[in-house]
Amino acid sequence: MTDKLAALTDSDSRQIIERFARWHHLRTLRAHARTREVDAGPFLRAKQSTSMAISFLAWLGEHDTSLTGCTQHHIDRWYASGPSTRQHTERFLYWARTNKLTPRLDIPRHARGAHELVSEDKRLQIIRTLLLHDDLPTSHRIAGCLLTLYGQSISRIVNLTIDDVEITDQGVRLKLADTWIELPEPIAAIVQLHMANRPNMNTATNTNSRWLFPGFMPGEHLNRQTIIDTLRRTGIPVRATRNTTWQQLVRQAPPQVLADTLGISAATAMQHAEKAGSDWTRYASTRSPEPGPAQCSDRLSKSAET
Repeated sequence: MTDKLAALTDSDSRQIIERFARWHHLRTLRAHARTREVDAGPFLRAKQSTSMAISFLAWLGEHDTSLTGCTQHHIDRWYASGPSTRQHTERFLYWARTNKLTPRLDIPRHARGAHELVSEDKRLQIIRTLLLHDDLPTSHRIAGCLLTLYGQSISRIVNLTIDDVEITDQGVRLKLADTWIELPEPIAAIVQLHMANRPNMNTATNTNSRWLFPGFMPGEHLNRQTIIDTLRRTGIPVRATRNTTWQQLVRQAPPQVLADTLGISAATAMQHAEKAGSDWTRYASTRSPEPGPAQCSDRLSKSAET
């Protein structure tokens, strides 16, 4: 970041970026850290946002304009004349406008991750890749399957423990929220193989780790970003795949029941249902009883088998 700040020849611009980084991003990250561990995601987003803010101010300087002299024409031209990564300037522009560093300008809002999708054919291809890709570690194959079949976030997946897995003569069950889900083959076999040979268990301080996916550091689970990066290199767009999975899930069961079974908020599940065009409110008024978590679990297991 120091090198990037050095690229700003205008001292006022450097001071603005330092204020933005300290009073917006750093304060947000510290507040985040008070309630839970700060993983790579928020940090990388803050870094990208700051980098784009630096680029924007440098671009204004090249056009003989400062932030205080920025007009709507500059905003529109900035977004229209460059790559899609310029959408990450949004947070800085809102901060600048709130702090009266710019006039009250209209800031284009970009389509966020909830709109990113893959085709259903692509999703099925991803599932086949995960099931057959023996070169991938079992941890990444399982994580990818939970993402693609059950819409689980990578953050939730890496926080699973061995207590969330139950292996019996009848099969393999996984607890994602309050309900156990019967895993179909061959996913169940991959989980059994993983449980028998969990990686990163060789260090003396990690032999008793209860994480389903032990990390490289003693006592920690596998880093979320490590899984995301590996899946992306395999051709699996994580966010778009998860959104597509949810658009399929909400066509099979009511959002509230899916939320209880798969461990997300009911509001988020309903948003996916609305985007998928599923009217479960009308369904509930015409059919009774509504399937409960146990029935939903059975339906999910049968869906995964196909």
